Amino acid sequence: MNQSLHLLSTANFLQNAVSKVSQENLLYLYARYKQATCGSANPDDRPGIFDMKGRKKFDAWHKLDGVYRAEAMSQYIGKIVELNIGWTPDQADDSLQSSSGGFGLRPSRMKAGNSSENSEDVDQETSDEEKLLNAVKEGDEISVKEILDAQPELIHIKDNNVMTLLHWASDMGIHPIVQILIEKGIGVNERDSEGQTALHYAASCAHPEVVQLLLDNNADPTISDNEEKTPLDIAEDEQILEIFERHMSHI
Repeated sequence: MNQSLHLLSTANFLQNAVSKVSQENLLYLYARYKQATCGSANPDDRPGIFDMKGRKKFDAWHKLDGVYRAEAMSQYIGKIVELNIGWTPDQADDSLQSSSGGFGLRPSRMKAGNSSENSEDVDQETSDEEKLLNAVKEGDEISVKEILDAQPELIHIKDNNVMTLLHWASDMGIHPIVQILIEKGIGVNERDSEGQTALHYAASCAHPEVVQLLLDNNADPTISDNEEKTPLDIAEDEQILEIFERHMSHI
C-alpha cells in the first residue's frame, strides 16, 4: 500500500482513537494532515480572533510552510505508529472501509453569525438561546437585556464547547455586553471544555478594557487551563501585562 493510502487509513483510524491522543499530539497530527493534503497554508485564511482554537490549529499548520507534502505525510504516519494506539499497516484495508475523508479534529468553536448548517441544528426549543447568543456576538445591548429580563435562566446557557455568553463577549472584546452579563449574575470564572475562563479569552485576544472589567469583578487570574496556562501566561499585549502586574501586586 502506498503512502497516500496509509495516510487515509491512519486518519480514519484516528477518528475512533482521539481520546487516546494528547491535545499536543492531535495538534501535531492536524498540522501535518493539512500540509500533506492541502499544501502550505495561506496566511489570508487564518481564522478571526473569535476563533482561538481555529487560529491555534491554523498556526500549527502554517509553521510547516514549505515542507513537502510527502514529508508531512511521512511525519503524520510515523507519529501514529509512534503513539502505539492500535493502528498498523495490516489494518489499513479495514480502516479504509470506515467513514472516509474525515479527520478527528474540526474547528470546534462556532463562528459568529448564522450558517445554514447551524440553523438546521437549532430547533424551536432553543431559538431563544440562539437569539441571545447572536445578540451577544453582535453587541446588541438592548436585545441582550430584553431577553435576559424575560428569561433570566438563559444567563447560564453554554455552547457545545462549554463556552458561556461571557466567554463569547470577552473573546470578542464587547465591553458593554460583558458589563451586562456580569450585572445579570453570570459566573466570571466558568471554564470551557479546555479549562479556559473568560479572562483567558480576553487576555489572549488583547482586550485590556475587558480584562480590567473582569478582574474588577472577581475574575481569578490564577486559574490554569487544561494545558496549565493561566491568563497571564497567554497574554502578550503590554497593556494587559501591566494590568495583571498591578492587580497581582494588590492581592
